[in-house]
Amino acid sequence: MNLEIPQRNSDHTLFRLVGDANNNLKIIDLSVQENIPSDYFGENFELDTQARERLQKFAGLSANKFEELNKNFSNAFDKQKGIEHNKTNLNFYFCDYVLHERHRGAIMADYFSFEFYKKSFDERKNFVLRPYLWTWSVVANEIYTHAIADNKARADKLFGDLIHKDWLDTVNCDFSDFKNFVEKHRKFFAKPIFGVQGFGGKIIQIDKDSDLEKLFADLKSKKILLEELIVQHDSVAEFYSGSVNTIRLDTILDVHNVVNVVSACGRFGRAGMSVDNYSSGGFAVSIDPKIGVIISDAVDHFNERVERHPDTGKKFKGFQYPCWEKVLKTVRQMAKRIPDMRYIGWDFTVTNNGDVVLIEMNCIPGENIQQAPDSVGKRQRYETLIEEIKNYKQAELKSLGWRVNKIDNFNKKYEQQPSRQDDRLKLAFDNLVEGCESVIDLGCRQNKPAKKFCPSGVKYYPVDYKKFDDEIVVCDFNLEEFPNLKANTVLCAFTAEYVAQLKKFLENMTQAAQKQILMICRPADKEIHATYRWEHPFLTDFTEKFLVETLEQNHFKLHMAKPMANVSVILYDFRKC
Repeated sequence: MNLEIPQRNSDHTLFRLVGDANNNLKIIDLSVQENIPSDYFGENFELDTQARERLQKFAGLSANKFEELNKNFSNAFDKQKGIEHNKTNLNFYFCDYVLHERHRGAIMADYFSFEFYKKSFDERKNFVLRPYLWTWSVVANEIYTHAIADNKARADKLFGDLIHKDWLDTVNCDFSDFKNFVEKHRKFFAKPIFGVQGFGGKIIQIDKDSDLEKLFADLKSKKILLEELIVQHDSVAEFYSGSVNTIRLDTILDVHNVVNVVSACGRFGRAGMSVDNYSSGGFAVSIDPKIGVIISDAVDHFNERVERHPDTGKKFKGFQYPCWEKVLKTVRQMAKRIPDMRYIGWDFTVTNNGDVVLIEMNCIPGENIQQAPDSVGKRQRYETLIEEIKNYKQAELKSLGWRVNKIDNFNKKYEQQPSRQDDRLKLAFDNLVEGCESVIDLGCRQNKPAKKFCPSGVKYYPVDYKKFDDEIVVCDFNLEEFPNLKANTVLCAFTAEYVAQLKKFLENMTQAAQKQILMICRPADKEIHATYRWEHPFLTDFTEKFLVETLEQNHFKLHMAKPMANVSVILYDFRKC
């Protein structure tokens, strides 16, 4: 029996098998739930050599990488619960993953958690996949806000009046602060300030034999955040009391500054666990975000679905979370406190006295726990709001002509900018105005890569914000400084993107240039790689129209605009008129 691999999504059938025992054609559509491959072809179907070679070519992998992919998929398949384990199903699902889901960015865990092997293509398209999360985050969240979400101590400090817990940042405290904390909390929870998925978290008990100075030095060296132990609401602890069982809310602050709770889920630990993380073996359930009632059975990372918690017997579906209105009020208060961070995943729990306690926040929430429990894709809930934010930012840029992004430590980012490539710099110098005798290089960078292309006899003036060597003229353009120099040509190669007061900077260039301004840049409206632009923002975005109009107002007319190797990168040649 041979396996024919059709074109991707051809006829909405996943595979066409040619030649059964009677040499008849058989077609199976795995996207119909009841169609399980082994029901049609027995339990021992193997991929032949030709089929494996076709799959490998389709995946664009070397033979070794393909075999590694096949092995990893097989291991993941073997761990899944609620699936019929045999060679036929394994091989068919592997083909399905390679042909239809891997190229979309679905990781193996998504393929199994969302039960894609029994969903139609239209159903699959509704699911949020891993690649969407990063893009959505960089569209909705200014890049500097990631440092708040990634640093649990900074988040605790920002929401100190709302989080209802005592905490201590060991990085920014001294031994006396630590001693005061442990005297108040003889038993506390310690977790890495920059940790993820609950890894590294543990409970520490202080007793009379504890060496506090040694313990403090150890915690400080590992950058640990200390928090008082949270006593969760009794009704939630009934599921499992060995961990704090949390609520995950995903919110999007829309363009009207309304906080939308787009999805909600609950997480629960199980025997032997001190954390409730789904990725660490805990259970997740879907919650109706409007009323706070569990609307699904629980599921774990290996797709084991249970109606009741296996350790306590408490039923999940139908449970009403306590103080739900207060949970929603709190998350809306917090989300509005960071208007530059519009897409956030929040983890909370509730205590017996009705306090809503923040556990942590995430600028790139996971895709699995919000969709796996009820096996319903929620992409549209997020995407519509994210698109509105993206369109708003683009319209703002188009209207104003430029916008300044908030970026931490952009000087370092500027220094590491790799875009001052030799071929681009050479092209700029090949277009020097006739009779050019001098060039000012604004933002020359360390090692001055442009200098080697400066023709013999042409005076070269390197300028940067840092004195990398004695030749460089130091000016910080973001302090509105500008060199007291004049030259025939001013070169600005990937520097305008790092100047906050862009209009003033361009005006200063026209005062320094006697004949010509050469600019190598990526105007935001010419960017063909939109995802790249969102993921790698410059300090300043600007449009080509803004650039041309500003220089024309200062007597420099566009002579040439030449797309370079990357057509988003353009060499502009302005001549004095």
